[in-house]
Amino acid sequence: MTSEKLAPVKKLPSQAIRKFCFQFTSLLMIVHLLFKKTSIAIITHSNSIERILIRKAFSC
Repeated sequence: MTSEKLAPVKKLPSQAIRKFCFQFTSLLMIVHLLFKKTSIAIITHSNSIERILIRKAFSC
């Protein structure tokens, strides 16, 4: 049986991995917060439009 040596796998330094994970996590948090704020703003805006339309419909 012949034993073949596998090429050594280069590993990233742990500091680079930590930095990448931190940046990725913070990016996800920012995107999540922005999406949450915009969706709430859209919901409140649509609710106010519905209220205005209902008031106009009943005032006639």
